[in-house]
Amino acid sequence: MKTNVTNAKGNMTLSEVQKQIVREEKKLEKLMEGKTARPTTIQKQELLIKKLQDQATQLSETPVEKAKVTQPEKGMLPFQLAKDGEIIRRKLARVKHNRPVEQKDVDDFITIIANGEYEDAYPIIVAEASKLIEAGYEVVDYDGRIITPEEATDYLVVLDGQHRSKAFAQLNATGTEYVIPNVHIKDTENVAKYLITINRAGSHWDKRDKFAIAQLTAGTEPFTSIADRIAEGFNPSTPMLIYTGKKISDSVLNKVLKGEDYKLNSKAVVDIERGDKFITLCKSAGMSVELITKRYFIEGFNSFALSTSDEEAFKALENLPKVTDKDTKLKEVKEGDQFIVLLKEAKNNIQ
Repeated sequence: MKTNVTNAKGNMTLSEVQKQIVREEKKLEKLMEGKTARPTTIQKQELLIKKLQDQATQLSETPVEKAKVTQPEKGMLPFQLAKDGEIIRRKLARVKHNRPVEQKDVDDFITIIANGEYEDAYPIIVAEASKLIEAGYEVVDYDGRIITPEEATDYLVVLDGQHRSKAFAQLNATGTEYVIPNVHIKDTENVAKYLITINRAGSHWDKRDKFAIAQLTAGTEPFTSIADRIAEGFNPSTPMLIYTGKKISDSVLNKVLKGEDYKLNSKAVVDIERGDKFITLCKSAGMSVELITKRYFIEGFNSFALSTSDEEAFKALENLPKVTDKDTKLKEVKEGDQFIVLLKEAKNNIQ
């Protein structure tokens, strides 16, 4: 078997050498398992791995590299800039209403990266947190904490490559350094327009993604509150009904995403205070988000309010905890009319 020993002598980066080591170690495992390889073949493979390991040690101990990696501050990640290969250290952040990050996808990338199979050609697009905050965007870390202007210089906001970046962050948190390669710093203030451009607004987005970005393009209600509730776990259709009383059509949503003029349903009434009050009183009655997001609760409430008044409907909702066997009855609700019956019972219990 001919081994490519020259790989250990080329001008490879530390990340590239580490990946090569993983690949060559897998080859060695197969040779050992097969039991047909000659001893000299195994020795050559072991020699190649040893040379690669020595090269990795040398690269990690060069004066420049050592200065960059010694005792990094907690949470600081090594980003390798595409333009010149420089490694800078920053913490990870995101625009609050960017598309949500799915942990399953992050886990897939963790496996790929740890096995040395990540393709460095994939770009990571970021922006400086300080510039985005100055432009009026709300920036948060990956735990949802708002980044203040005073600490913003420590953060890079990931615009494209959120799942990959979070995977690198979680791997770095284990104590082994993984450099994030091919990082491009985007100098842009119109983040919403950029996100739509790179994702082509909708080819693989679901309603959750669209409303997250719609909040950025519209920057106003009801899209902000709808996006917040979706992030909380609500089904997209429910916050629409809660905050406007009507659904928001795909055609309207697509106009919002493109930054075009739009009009909601003529019968829609945007009332954020009313919607927040409904959700808060539902929670005070012991209803979980999973339950509240079933739209027949807001449909039933709106119908009850229409036949009585908002004031009476809210009084009944506020009195809901006093209904006998309330939790069981709530779980049995499968349509709006059934919730109306429950609200009437709560109303009759008002002293």
